[in-house]
Amino acid sequence: MKTTNLLAAALVAFGLATTASAQTKIYISGAPAVRQSATVAIEHLLAANGGTITRAFNGTNVLVANVVTWTGGNIGGTPVTIKLAYTGSAAGYQAVAGQIPVRFLPDSVNGLGQGQTDVNASLGAAAESHVPDFTFADEFQASTPWIGTNSLAKTAYATGGATYGSPQAYQTLTDDVVGILPLRVVASPGAPFTNITPQLAQQVYEGGGIPLSQFTGNASDVNSTVYGLGRDVGSGARTLWLAETGVGTNTLVQDYQPAVTVTNKSVVKIIPFAGGSNYTSAPTVTLGAPSSGTTATAHANLTGGKVTSYTIDNPGSGYAAAPTITIAGGGGDGAYGTVVIGGGTVTANPLYANQDLIGIHSTNGNGGYSTFGAELTAIAANPSAAGGYFIAYVADADAQTALAAGAVEVAWNGVFLGTLGTSGTASPALANGQYSLWGYIRIAHLSNLVTTGSGASIQGKTEKAISDQLRNYDAQVLLSDVNVQRLTDGGQIFQGQWGQ
Repeated sequence: MKTTNLLAAALVAFGLATTASAQTKIYISGAPAVRQSATVAIEHLLAANGGTITRAFNGTNVLVANVVTWTGGNIGGTPVTIKLAYTGSAAGYQAVAGQIPVRFLPDSVNGLGQGQTDVNASLGAAAESHVPDFTFADEFQASTPWIGTNSLAKTAYATGGATYGSPQAYQTLTDDVVGILPLRVVASPGAPFTNITPQLAQQVYEGGGIPLSQFTGNASDVNSTVYGLGRDVGSGARTLWLAETGVGTNTLVQDYQPAVTVTNKSVVKIIPFAGGSNYTSAPTVTLGAPSSGTTATAHANLTGGKVTSYTIDNPGSGYAAAPTITIAGGGGDGAYGTVVIGGGTVTANPLYANQDLIGIHSTNGNGGYSTFGAELTAIAANPSAAGGYFIAYVADADAQTALAAGAVEVAWNGVFLGTLGTSGTASPALANGQYSLWGYIRIAHLSNLVTTGSGASIQGKTEKAISDQLRNYDAQVLLSDVNVQRLTDGGQIFQGQWGQ
């Protein structure tokens, strides 16, 4: 059973930053699908070790930020500044195995909501480039191109073809398995089907959509189409899905990129992520204003001194993106929620545009979303202009946001994941091997990074501390709560916990 380890302790410690130059910098990259668990684990560690800590991050919510910097904390008594850039699982493997720099928030950035929306596109010249010390992943390194020697390190793309650099060696990394990442399948609002099989998935993602009638069995649905949405080639979730469905991780797919009108959205839900502690009365909830329209209002509900839910009093109008949320007062601290907005309409339905990413050129359709936020806009929109519906595979935490925004959950091969936390941190279907759409959360590093003993560097000690925190407390699903294991992405599931 997962031990309760309150985020409140982390949040109460945050104040003014100390000077970054007095601290050792730790650089981390990796999979956005694990960012909520990873962010909470880091904050728990920093809070437990004391110090006055500040955060800088893009967007309005640290739990879904793509770039984060923690300043002022310490690991085992050594002052550290932790810089994290969620570049993608495969991209993280590439960076660490090939010793390739990625971009982090510069030291000059401090405070909240810096406005950068994507670490790969929006940090610009001000970004700090550095090779990550280690990376979060949700796939095996062997499932990526970034092992052994290849020439995929792109230098330029010319019209009519690609030009590659010299072959480069990518080292085999040491992987610490620290938890389990379940995915869910979701579909557009109003989708009239609740299951997808491997055969249907193969047809959708290889063929560019299939008639809705193959999902429903109704001949009248033959003129509607089910299309696939997907992640880019840097994503571990993409690897897990293509392996699990039998499409194949190296198969060219047909992903779509619907255009969506996103103006005039309203707040539909606030998902409680951390309940905090010691509240004697409900804290005040303040939501940010839209650029035009009316500001949403909400209030918190308490159980046992913790915030357990939120009630939307006025959904507001005119939002184009989720507003900021501030929770203050009530005698306690540490409550955190994710604001979900609903609305939007599909206006066009092209294949995903060709894409150059991490040295791989993806032709039209074989690209995909780099961030969940853009994918959420598409999967939660009214799909009327598409002549059918969309499906997408997303991490559980992101699925909860999509479902709150109006998406429909779809069973994988006849089985729903169910409610996490009903069998330890898992669900019975996951814990006992019935539900198979999942992978391992891993932290990968060079074999020469010493993590324990007298020879351990502060980078190694930080990796070990985060690994232990995730494995024992903060991974969304703990290894100890699942009674099955697998040795490859999408591979056979058999009895026994990982490593046993």
